[in-house]
Amino acid sequence: MTTTASLDRQVVKAAKHVRVLSSLRWPAEVESRFLHSWSQKQRKLPEPPPIKVDPRLDEPLADAVRRADLSDPRQAFIARTATSYRIALSMLLAAGTPAFTAASVELYGTPRTPPVPGGPPVLDEARHLLNTIEVIDVP
Repeated sequence: MTTTASLDRQVVKAAKHVRVLSSLRWPAEVESRFLHSWSQKQRKLPEPPPIKVDPRLDEPLADAVRRADLSDPRQAFIARTATSYRIALSMLLAAGTPAFTAASVELYGTPRTPPVPGGPPVLDEARHLLNTIEVIDVP
């Protein structure tokens, strides 16, 4: 029988190595060169170094999803979390390809995706915020 604590430990151990933002951040010198060239109207994306992520991290995450008892709300939550990390890992492994975008949309949605089911899309919320800010008179 799989315990919730053991599943949780397994997912945390693998997930802590799936670092989306820090993996996608350009090194300082790449960012500096890009910003300088952009200011000179030379608008070309740089070739950042490849992302270093271990594809074997998928194994313990997939295992946790398989072993989770989905009738237990805590284990179902852990399985959903592991699935999210698997998608994030596949996204990082596909950096620079259309599969990156597909995984990103699967994980985060698009500007037209409501962050809360049944709620307004993020894009509509952003427009509302901008319109609200425009009418605020700040002395």
